Amino acid sequence: MLGGYSNFYGNTRFAALCLLPNGSFDTLFGTGGWSFSDFYGGTALCNALTVEGDDDIILAGTVYISAGASYQTIGMAKLLSNGAPDNTFGISGIDTSFYGTTSEGCNDIALQSDNKIVIAGYRYTGANSSYLIARYTNSSALIKQISPVIAAGFDLNIYPNPNSGAFVVALSNPLNENTTITITNLIGQVVFADKFSVPENQMNISIVLNTDYPDGIYFVNIRSGDQVITKQLVKQE
Repeated sequence: MLGGYSNFYGNTRFAALCLLPNGSFDTLFGTGGWSFSDFYGGTALCNALTVEGDDDIILAGTVYISAGASYQTIGMAKLLSNGAPDNTFGISGIDTSFYGTTSEGCNDIALQSDNKIVIAGYRYTGANSSYLIARYTNSSALIKQISPVIAAGFDLNIYPNPNSGAFVVALSNPLNENTTITITNLIGQVVFADKFSVPENQMNISIVLNTDYPDGIYFVNIRSGDQVITKQLVKQE
């Protein structure tokens, strides 16, 4: 297994390449031996890779995410042994738990005997730099339990997107059950939550976020009964 980065898709992404013992591409891995991990359209540089005992792969490095300004943070991506994203890890297979106003980067990654993840890198606060070592449980604290995704026949769209914080959630069909809408930022903080009964045949829900929230990427989560769907939202003045 080789880890690095590629701008094949127009923005720089984590890249994993699987080779057979004879040096040829393992075409059963990803697409033609390659697997790419996108971090919200930002620039993602993979600096380290480790393989778990079940042959799943974890890549780690430094990610630059544009949210009005460019923020540098630590990024991790987990792939299944066939190169597909492990969607039970972080958010759809990627993690940016350190995302914030300070700058961090990751240079190396290792697995402990209990399968906990250890990363080593640096943090820069604007005045001083320091070494950074962090340990992830590699359990439910990081590997999130994903709720069932709503089946085909129910979907939603957000428009306009990007937007300045005022937008409409357009449902593909009416919901007749109590519905909860939750909006979170990249580090999982809830910035909006509301629970209401959607009137029969109502297809559009208007939402206005607090103007104090910064530009960036957010996630709109709608739960109706035992069904859940999540869409990405970009706030941009």
